[in-house]
Amino acid sequence: MLKHLWEWLDFSRILTEKEKYRVLSISSSNIKFPGVRTVLRIDSLTSGVSSIPIKSEMIQNNLFDLHGSKTYRSEERTFIQHICGWSMDSTDLLPTTSSTRKAAIALFHLKLRQAIRILSESGDSIVAMAIAGWTDDRDSLWREMATSNCSHMTDPYIRAIFSFLTETDSNFDSILNEPGLSVTDRIGFACSFLPDAKLIGFIQDLTHDLTMKGSLYGIILTGMTLHTLPLLQRYIDMTGDVQTISLLAIRTMAQEIPGNLLLKFWIDRYRELLNSWKLWEARAEFDITKNTNNPSLIPQPEVTVSCNFCGKNISQTGLSGLSRNSQLFSRFAQTNPKIKLSCCPNCRKPLPRCSICLLSMGTVLGNSPETLKEFQKPGGSPTTLSWYTWCQTCRHGGHTIHLQQWFQNQLECPVTGCSCRCALLDKVVDFPD
Repeated sequence: MLKHLWEWLDFSRILTEKEKYRVLSISSSNIKFPGVRTVLRIDSLTSGVSSIPIKSEMIQNNLFDLHGSKTYRSEERTFIQHICGWSMDSTDLLPTTSSTRKAAIALFHLKLRQAIRILSESGDSIVAMAIAGWTDDRDSLWREMATSNCSHMTDPYIRAIFSFLTETDSNFDSILNEPGLSVTDRIGFACSFLPDAKLIGFIQDLTHDLTMKGSLYGIILTGMTLHTLPLLQRYIDMTGDVQTISLLAIRTMAQEIPGNLLLKFWIDRYRELLNSWKLWEARAEFDITKNTNNPSLIPQPEVTVSCNFCGKNISQTGLSGLSRNSQLFSRFAQTNPKIKLSCCPNCRKPLPRCSICLLSMGTVLGNSPETLKEFQKPGGSPTTLSWYTWCQTCRHGGHTIHLQQWFQNQLECPVTGCSCRCALLDKVVDFPD
């Protein structure tokens, strides 16, 4: 189910971007993953917000005289059928689709001969012959036998075929409530044969049913909006699968996370779970995806660099806080990010010096490219070798590449008179379980 869910979300996003201007309910919102309720504006109606009700056109199909051949069309219905994998212009379905499903959908498109041909070519010739004998005479022996034996058939799509051919009151309850049919096929069928009021009622009942079951197929109805939160909570309550819900949240609802406590709660619990399992890299990748989809979620720096003399912040965030009327700001806080400072922009005192080369922090390194390449980690950037690094115990430090060179052969701090064994302190410790 999860594989199908991710595939559907990707398909829905592409289709929405392509077709959103044809449907008013989609073009007027910024929802990237709309559901059936979004397209039909059901949630807007229930919340009291005024919206334009759907108005569908009833079509009398004369090519196939079945139940008066009444179908309903509108831009909203067509879009819903597309996100459900249906196409009113073609019944060429995926190769992995079963032959009985192909035949059923061909029949639901009022193409009886095509349905018979599909069944015949797939080896279901007995079923094809039975369907070929269909007649619209309500007192015929064919209808009597089909009605009495329909419930004994094992294939849900064959049951749906005979239920459709023997339907008398156009309610189609036996098809809409057939548990063996996929949710998308039941929705696609309803969009073709139910009038507006019954369609909305069916969608509401189906949403409630799938929410109570905690089925993620209900996302097709709710879309990835705040209206899907009760369904996601029910799914977690029944499965404990906070991972799937957290991944859904950061990939499809990242913009809603800052203002929703429930989304933040799920994400925080999942991050804690990864940390407890010591999956640091997986948690970091999770955070990167979350922050990429919504940059406002990027946390503020917890460690800043400050001047030893005046105590002012000399990091980029600190420079942005200086007055724009200050001469120092115009000199040191240039918009060019490549400009490096060698003194405090506030008091103009020199910045800390490297314990090895004795040059101030921010000074361009004079190491050869060969040396930089030697100490550069695979996949890393040579820029990181010029970063200022310090010991958390003695607070002495210097350029990263210089400290790496020093501690290749030494254990103690390079500062004269300091006996701190920095190299032994910088090790990963495995805590006991």
